[in-house]
Amino acid sequence: MPHNLDHHTPMMQQYLTLKADYPHALVLYRMGDFYELFFDDAKLAADILGITLTRRGKDKQGNTIPMAGVPFHSADGYIARLINAGQTVVVCEQVEEENPEHNLEDNTVATDTAAKSIAKKTSKTKANAAKIMERKVVRTLTAGTLTDDSLITQGQTPTVVAISFAKQQMSVGLAQLDLAQGQIRVTELNCDSHAQLQSELANALARFDPSEVLIDEQLSEAWQHFLQDCLSANSPTATLPPILSQPHSYFLPNNALEHLTQHLSVTTLAGFGIEQKPLAISSASVVLHYGKQTQQADLRHIRSLQLEHNGDFLQLDTISQQNLEIFKPVLASGISLLSVIDHCQTPMGKRALVHHLHRPLRNVTLINRRLDAVEQLMTLPIAAFELLKQTLSEISDIERIGGRIGLGSAKPTDLLKLRLSLAQALALSKQ
Repeated sequence: MPHNLDHHTPMMQQYLTLKADYPHALVLYRMGDFYELFFDDAKLAADILGITLTRRGKDKQGNTIPMAGVPFHSADGYIARLINAGQTVVVCEQVEEENPEHNLEDNTVATDTAAKSIAKKTSKTKANAAKIMERKVVRTLTAGTLTDDSLITQGQTPTVVAISFAKQQMSVGLAQLDLAQGQIRVTELNCDSHAQLQSELANALARFDPSEVLIDEQLSEAWQHFLQDCLSANSPTATLPPILSQPHSYFLPNNALEHLTQHLSVTTLAGFGIEQKPLAISSASVVLHYGKQTQQADLRHIRSLQLEHNGDFLQLDTISQQNLEIFKPVLASGISLLSVIDHCQTPMGKRALVHHLHRPLRNVTLINRRLDAVEQLMTLPIAAFELLKQTLSEISDIERIGGRIGLGSAKPTDLLKLRLSLAQALALSKQ
């Protein structure tokens, strides 16, 4: 239900104006050392997080304003829990330094008593009282666009997949955005029947294993129900990846082509192998749009597209993956193939192993090349092999650190880890 701004103080008017652009997200509104939530957001967050639901006084009509808050310095843990509960979180920060002439309402947690006490101590003019510290949305955190290690569950790879359907032909394009690695992977399925298209699309979704799915706002309800069923089969016990509708204009071929060529600074997409794949182009453009919107950034660190050919891999449907216990055991007391063979020493290696298990090779040359690499490692002397493992274990997640640098969200500790990891990489090259 929309709120009448005239019934609220200037600070709450600012909050409600920002909130109006994100009606389906939880807005974390920075106030000093806390992120505050109001109204229904506060009630939902308090229920999910188990925190106290309080109030920020009343509006001019006498209605109580529910409020809940989390400390700024420990917000990551709370945000991670909200996202794991299927919520989208919008972070709204103060974008100017605190100034004594800003409205004191802006700098205090409101209770009726405290507000009256402070009012007695200030001689602000009405003009100053209406001056509110500037705030703006700095990022939108969703299940598929997380880049901060503190928000990502161990073993998880947050990704967003966009799906573009042809109107007449039995074809569909998919694009997967891994924002943390700065990578977009695309594929296009061309089938002879509706049943074949459903089968191959289900296999592709199992392979991409998305955290979020983007679709055209005009997609038929039948296809939306099918996608929901596929995601339910892929995540029988976990929170289902949300399916989010995107503007139809993003999927239009000409708009998508112009968007990608401009972003990649090219005149044609021939170098990426997708110039004759309009559905792959559309889906790639959609995930790029989504990444830019959520990160409030131009994503200039994403400079290429990787094309996957469906025929390059053995197709494993969801049921086969579950019965073979590749990623998860059937029984809680069981073990999976991944848990048995995962001796990777770096986060990048662990993700690469999962990627390869999702895509069993069919090309004999590539299979033999991989086996040759394994043989080379197995023939190393034990001492050399242990030294190799030790060196690798001291390398941090360079891919994700690089992604955060590209997004402008890297922390000083990221740069330190990068320096130390590059030093270990040099040592590795000499072993």
